[in-house]
Amino acid sequence: SSRLRPAALDLSWIGASIPDVLRLARNYDYGVRGTLALRLNARTDLDDWLVQGRAELRQLHRWDLSLRADNPAVNLTAKMHWNPMNPGIQFEEATLEAPHSNARARAEISWDHRRVPLKDQVSPFGVEVRSAVIDLGDLLAWVRAFHGGVADDISLRGHASLKGTLRGWPSQIEAGTLEIDGAELSGPRLRMPVRLTSGRIHCDAHGIQLMPFVLHFGADAGPSAGAISVDGGTTEQATKGTSNLRVAGRVNQVRDVVATAGALGWNISRGWDVAGPVAFEFLWLGGRYPWQVQPRGTIEWGGEPGGASLAAPFLNLPVEQIRARVDFLRGARVITLRAAEAFGAHWKGTFSRPSTGSDWEFGLSADRLATSDLDRWLNPRWRQSFLGRMLPFLNSPSPVNAVPENLRASGKLTVDQFTLAPFAAHRLQGDVKLAGRRIEFANARAQFYGGELAGSLEAELAATPAYRLNLNFSHVDLSALTGATQGLANLFAGAASGQIMLDARGANRADLLASLECQGTARVQGAELRNLNLPEPPRAAAARPGGSSFRQASAAFTCASRKIQFQELMLLGPNAEWDGSGTVDFSRNLDFRLGIFSAPGSPHNPRATDAPREAYRLTGTLAIPQIARATARTARP
Repeated sequence: SSRLRPAALDLSWIGASIPDVLRLARNYDYGVRGTLALRLNARTDLDDWLVQGRAELRQLHRWDLSLRADNPAVNLTAKMHWNPMNPGIQFEEATLEAPHSNARARAEISWDHRRVPLKDQVSPFGVEVRSAVIDLGDLLAWVRAFHGGVADDISLRGHASLKGTLRGWPSQIEAGTLEIDGAELSGPRLRMPVRLTSGRIHCDAHGIQLMPFVLHFGADAGPSAGAISVDGGTTEQATKGTSNLRVAGRVNQVRDVVATAGALGWNISRGWDVAGPVAFEFLWLGGRYPWQVQPRGTIEWGGEPGGASLAAPFLNLPVEQIRARVDFLRGARVITLRAAEAFGAHWKGTFSRPSTGSDWEFGLSADRLATSDLDRWLNPRWRQSFLGRMLPFLNSPSPVNAVPENLRASGKLTVDQFTLAPFAAHRLQGDVKLAGRRIEFANARAQFYGGELAGSLEAELAATPAYRLNLNFSHVDLSALTGATQGLANLFAGAASGQIMLDARGANRADLLASLECQGTARVQGAELRNLNLPEPPRAAAARPGGSSFRQASAAFTCASRKIQFQELMLLGPNAEWDGSGTVDFSRNLDFRLGIFSAPGSPHNPRATDAPREAYRLTGTLAIPQIARATARTARP
């Protein structure tokens, strides 16, 4: 009412909680913490109101991050003319101030388009940013306030300028330009400073253009320094837009990238340590925005000389001399491993994953592999420090981390030579399946001392690893097999066939031997005991001194408590047949009960059901066996 004019209004709101203000305004606090001070002054100017306001925001930060002295603070001041009879408000001047940055803008809000044709209507809300100077140090303070893990001792230097226009609600960029006049990130946590060359992003009605940004890792931007370039843009079309983004580069030491990301609070290594040169190129093509499409590209790991290295949290030693290529194809990944050194072997092969979330498939080959190397690389006890081994009560229990729980893979493995000291198998191949800490090796086949092996292995790599082996063997040369073992050479001969099942638990050799349990059967053609001269049956020809030969030998056996128990032992010689049972302990001590009678069909076999039988006891060791008569003659049962 004109009778109330002139009029003045002064309003202040001090110490307001930003979460409370947001809940009042939007019924949600958006996870922002801080304080707000608001001052508003309004004066009548003829028929208009002249309004001036100032808002001060302090200690802005994310709700789950602690308060810091460098939390962002901004001041917003604005002036506007308002005529209550007009359907709109014009902000003639608005200023946003930060400690080292500022922006100037003007805005308008209109809510009446009844007299304007639909085709001529413009957005009811518009903001024009006339000028903005952004100190990148202020930007880093905002990152620290709303993103955890940013290092305290890094600094970002540089400036950026911004101009543009926003329209609509929610607001969209109608036109704008962001220019960065160089930047440098440095700090003690970084292996070397990171420099950003000048870059420019322009947006208008035709789309977005991203002029090349180049990151240099090193004190200078010479050809020897690593660099990453980013460029691309989007094109607006009548119905939809298309985008393209390209990220490419070569880094002489990938640890520089990992250290930079870690200093900014991004843990891209996930506990893995990757080192060495890497070159890559990625393209995001199609879609309105790059993040809406799957990337295509390649990564080249390693190079000459040296290659790359990879240290995983579940391995005691790093994989070295890596030379590999990773291809990203429509959501699929293909890794071609040209060379790598791990588990004491040289590796090559391929890995592939058809789609995101599916299991990995692989085909790997190695020149050699030994159980001792597997133990050094996988056994958690090898990760203990010297003090941890000598004074284990000082160590807190470490979590079992033999292999990652989410690892799922299957494929074929080929090893030219596999060594379980002192024995070695050649041309080992089979199907491997990894499921977390569980490893299955099925359909395995190998050449073994003139014969063949076939079977499967199951391993559970928990805090106390457990193993189960099912094995069939055929035509194994006992002379060659025992010749690989000190103390057993030249003691046995023949061609052995049979099957065996082993169960063992433990993280070291002593525990494995103590828990070993087995059962199986064996048959030997042309068996020879070269250091034992078994007695002949009555009326038989005298035995050759120094050894005994048999057409066939067979037995069933079990093992437990560091002993092997033989049952149904049968030795068929040219003139006699031996049967019996007994044990051999892991110290190679013998304790057998044997019986002898004439072999069927021999000239000395009386063929009577009460055929005479001699009983003997075999003692001593495998190297020096001793045999003596145990009882008087008894009839064969």
